[in-house]
Amino acid sequence: MLRNALLVFLSSVVAISLIELLLVLEPGLQAENPPETHVFCEGPPRRLRPHIVLGATEAPDSAYFERKTEADGWAVHIYNEDGFRDVFNTGNRHVIVLGDSFTRGTLVNNDETFAYLLDLWHPDVAFHNFGTGGYATGDAYRLYRSVARSIDHDLVVLGYFVGNDLLENLRYDPARASGDRRPPASPADGQSGTAEHGSALLKLHVLLRIHSRAYSLVYMTLKKALHGAHPSLIMSAPARGHALDVTRMILEDLIAEASSNGADLLVVILPYWNEIVDPDAGRFADLQRSLISDLAGRHDHVHSLDLLDVILAAGPETAFGEVDKHFNRYGQYLTALAIHDWINGSWRRGPLAVGHVPPFDPDRPPVVPDCGVLERYRQSFERQADLVRGDRGNASATRP
Repeated sequence: MLRNALLVFLSSVVAISLIELLLVLEPGLQAENPPETHVFCEGPPRRLRPHIVLGATEAPDSAYFERKTEADGWAVHIYNEDGFRDVFNTGNRHVIVLGDSFTRGTLVNNDETFAYLLDLWHPDVAFHNFGTGGYATGDAYRLYRSVARSIDHDLVVLGYFVGNDLLENLRYDPARASGDRRPPASPADGQSGTAEHGSALLKLHVLLRIHSRAYSLVYMTLKKALHGAHPSLIMSAPARGHALDVTRMILEDLIAEASSNGADLLVVILPYWNEIVDPDAGRFADLQRSLISDLAGRHDHVHSLDLLDVILAAGPETAFGEVDKHFNRYGQYLTALAIHDWINGSWRRGPLAVGHVPPFDPDRPPVVPDCGVLERYRQSFERQADLVRGDRGNASATRP
């Protein structure tokens, strides 16, 4: 009996080891979106801090290295005194950039986010990046209201992610100043609760999700089998209709707020990996596109820019992370280029003064999570600012 048990145990170890090796050699087979890992260098040893109005922001004056998956590598994250990656502003005109982790630039360094690139390519304009991971449209609207009066701006860019913004907007409460950042669970819509935070079981689950590719693959496969590839698809029809109504209300409030500040609004529709590979998810994303297009058609100062065709033309596999499906460096570059072309080709207040727009450079030395290189990154931002201020029209990207 003991011999058989030992044989089963050893066979299981060998099988799991072979699966782990296969997943290392073929990163595309790995499960997407495992919990990220961090090396904290400055600020508290955590990403977020509570905020009375916004629910949460990044910790102010923090700096750390983040890795979503081994295949996608490390990225350096540096945040200002307010908890945003808005550390490079060189122009006299201003643009406020809102959004979630795609706008934040989860997989890339500060100087590779689309807001940074736009700032670099338009030497007379400061693009203020207020993107924060986990934000939905309602969070972006609350943030805009809190900063709009202090920045004299004539354009607001909202990164709208069709993957989860609609579902997460269900938790929006116009009267709420702070509170739970999770979408409301509804058993009728197929959602279930999670284990108590800090429990041994939850800690084991997170540990395995971070360090075991095989466990992550099995977990995500079972999750998709139970709930479907697109989380919004498990919502009931009335819940989907309600989510669309809430999203329309939030966007109309944002439109009115931008108008009161004399600013135009550009809604950049960020495509979802699953909508490209799953027709059901694509049909659901189209409902959100129709909503945004309708609003843009009814207001002269509201515009929409859909990146789906841009990403499809470039090849989705080149624009998203290898395992984690946020935009990678090339996806961020394509986003910046599309917004740049819109500003200088379609915006009624454009074109803007344009600096050097370099072709995409696919070569990038891998980032090593070493706190000793942070000062070099800061110096590179300062050099960029000096180039833009001192040589308007010939600024080009450099790396530390």
